[in-house]
Amino acid sequence: MIKKMILALGPWLLLADGLHARAEEAVQLDALTVQASALTERQGALLSRELTGTRGQSVAEAVKSVPGVAAVYRGANAAEPVIRGLGWERVQTQLGCLSLYGACPSRMDPPAGYVSPFAVESVVVEKALPSVTLGHGGTAGRVVINPDHDRGVGAGSGVEGDVRVTWDEGRDGYSSSATAQGGTEDLDFRAEAGMASLNDYESGDGKTVPANLDEYTASLSLGYRPGEGQRVFGSVLFKQEEDVDYPALPMDIKESTATMTVFGYRSEQAGQTIERFEVNGGYAFVDHVMNNENKSNRKMMEAETPSEAISYNAKVALDLRAGDGRLLTVGADAEHLDRDATRTRKMLATGMTFKDHIWPEVTRDVYGLFGELNLESSEALTVRVGGRVDFAESEAGATGDKMFFGPGIPPATILDLYGRYNGPDGRRSDADDTLFSGNILAEWQAAEPLLVYGGLGRISRYPAVTEQFFAFAPAPGGYLIGNPALDSEDKLEATAGAVYTHARSRFELSGFVAQVDDYIYQTAIDRVDVNGDGTLDTVRGFRNIDAELFGGEVAMDLTLAEGWTLPASLSYVAGRNTTDGRDLPEIPPLGGEAAIRYDASGDLSWWAEAGLQFAATQDRIDETFPEDETAAYQVFHLRAGLVLACGLELEAGVENLFDEDYNQHLTREAVLPAGDLAAGDEVPAPGRSFYVTAKVGF
Repeated sequence: MIKKMILALGPWLLLADGLHARAEEAVQLDALTVQASALTERQGALLSRELTGTRGQSVAEAVKSVPGVAAVYRGANAAEPVIRGLGWERVQTQLGCLSLYGACPSRMDPPAGYVSPFAVESVVVEKALPSVTLGHGGTAGRVVINPDHDRGVGAGSGVEGDVRVTWDEGRDGYSSSATAQGGTEDLDFRAEAGMASLNDYESGDGKTVPANLDEYTASLSLGYRPGEGQRVFGSVLFKQEEDVDYPALPMDIKESTATMTVFGYRSEQAGQTIERFEVNGGYAFVDHVMNNENKSNRKMMEAETPSEAISYNAKVALDLRAGDGRLLTVGADAEHLDRDATRTRKMLATGMTFKDHIWPEVTRDVYGLFGELNLESSEALTVRVGGRVDFAESEAGATGDKMFFGPGIPPATILDLYGRYNGPDGRRSDADDTLFSGNILAEWQAAEPLLVYGGLGRISRYPAVTEQFFAFAPAPGGYLIGNPALDSEDKLEATAGAVYTHARSRFELSGFVAQVDDYIYQTAIDRVDVNGDGTLDTVRGFRNIDAELFGGEVAMDLTLAEGWTLPASLSYVAGRNTTDGRDLPEIPPLGGEAAIRYDASGDLSWWAEAGLQFAATQDRIDETFPEDETAAYQVFHLRAGLVLACGLELEAGVENLFDEDYNQHLTREAVLPAGDLAAGDEVPAPGRSFYVTAKVGF
């Protein structure tokens, strides 16, 4: 482990040698802005300006600009964040204190994809050792979304906003948004509405890839200051998607709607024993319907799955001043989650209909207690130490339902199938666990130009609903069944890094090493002819293994001359299944971004940028997952923008300038013939495409 830590940090420390910094400033790194304290240097903080400057349709797309963050794609419009090689529900997504969950058992709807980048104030990506006050889980990290539009005391009265439209030639479609924000001396508001209609795209070698999307978003945030140091706030966000294509899945979205609400109160009194008191709550409801209406297997079978996810959260916390340089935060939080999904299959040859209760009325409750102490032992050293305990209870209420397939699997209850594939300990309808998490993180102002941080911590998560209680049912790659006997996942992680700035240039480096005990691993557990068609089907399940990961990131924003900047970043992670002696699946390859940009000021404000995104060959794969090797690629772009005196801003660009034919390693393969793709084909990325954006402010 020590050797791997040295390997992870060594290149970044060599690169940083001799650079200079001024730690008091916060400097923009292209689409990434990081605050001055090293306790937040390991966070990617996307502020409103950076979020609205992206062309992605969701927060999930926006956070890919943070070094160390990649994304799994099962469709062109559904990015699921992967932080330092770990994804799925290891990445905890939350809106304020509200944990967000998708409603699709096949993960069509990663929760960060339900939030428009135009609807929120900031997004923080916690890549390592997140504060225990944020909530349970998150062995990969957290995506923390802040929807509260707080202009601050003394902002005055006024209203401003903008209307924006983008035409995407490669998708033969458009996206648009309208925002307005402002308020009075004590009242803040922000409102947003948007819509998008995008179509299929062509790859670099001319293959048509299904990628249709129609969506509508709306949001409203209100905040009020009833007295000095007090604030009441509330936000509601809505998103609806229709007719969304997923070539890597056996179904597409017919319609999916998400409604998310958060609210709270806080009081801040500097110098008092209780410096801060806050209470927060939230509610989310996702209603999701998918079917195979546009899939090639529709001639043999009609299939549709309505599903839903409902979650509630509540949190209370106190900041207690425990003397000079000591601030203690204590609190409690609670969460309730309901998930349910039933697939209906009608076999056209026989007229028989089957119902698969694939999420059998699953509920989960989590109650947590936390405490965190921040110490300022000197002007140069700050230490944060915290711990939390969580009590989790899960139950599947419909495991007595019978499942019907073919001669390979006789009719059986969900409970019996749990036992068949997971042993006697797996034949159960409930599970509970007590989880412990804690970490210590220190920052040191080694010299005025140098800020260094490091820490060690443990974080635990209980199995996700799909991992624990998915009923035996068709899934990509064959069939899938959950395992109620899974142990919780425990991650021990060490992280370190440094930040240097000099004038208007900035350099950041970080490294980590992690040991994951009881890593929840999806793998093949049986081969059987389920439906009696003479072909063996793969049955996949979940098992606990041990794993190791290490890697790091480096990023810079170098000022070359007046107006000229060079933003660049590089990320690397390696993951190993130490139980079975092979590589972990879905690990992104070495990759990064670089650009050269010119910003002109004066009577005419304009900018231009030439850049590229690149990735190395990924040959460290898990063939049993299964996944294939992917080739290296370099994709170039040209972009430019112009700001006119009348308040009109124009931007235009060309993506994939040289029409490169490539596919990203984390994009899953086509499961059925679709467009110009055959079953099992790698899904290629879009070829050369042009876009233009017009924005009018008021």
